Amino acid sequence: MPPYDVLGVVHRWLVDLSLLFRRQSEIDAKARDARLQRALEEVERFKALLQEQRAADRDHKDVNKSEYNRVFAGGCCCACPDSALQ
Repeated sequence: MPPYDVLGVVHRWLVDLSLLFRRQSEIDAKARDARLQRALEEVERFKALLQEQRAADRDHKDVNKSEYNRVFAGGCCCACPDSALQ
């Protein structure tokens, strides 16, 4: 086999290897993008849950404050006639 044929074979092998690495890099990039997208969706989901929880906490604080004000303003939470607060 003449040396120029060996160089041709090596060149083709290197080109094929380069293409395989490029394809693998593309596959890895797509997989990374998919993982990042799922992570972003999870962050958005948890962000929405946090906002809902904060809203519920605000509502709960408002209810507790209004109950506190009502009870200590002379009302009774059970409206019984024997209440010491009436």
